[in-house]
Amino acid sequence: MPSSSKIGARAGFLADERGATAIEYALIAAVMAMILLATFSLLEDPMNVAFQLIADTFEDSAQDMMLIE
Repeated sequence: MPSSSKIGARAGFLADERGATAIEYALIAAVMAMILLATFSLLEDPMNVAFQLIADTFEDSAQDMMLIE
């Protein structure tokens, strides 16, 4: 028959939720990472277009400034 100290140790081990909490946080982080990757892949083309438009605008402005001088 197990001693009461062993029973108490088992009960304490079963009641300890630190490992479960760590796993839950890891799952939340994994889901968030998948959502971010999906979002970035969907926004890749529109962002490239927007940054190219900005770069072209700067380039045009720089060329206009050189013509004025």
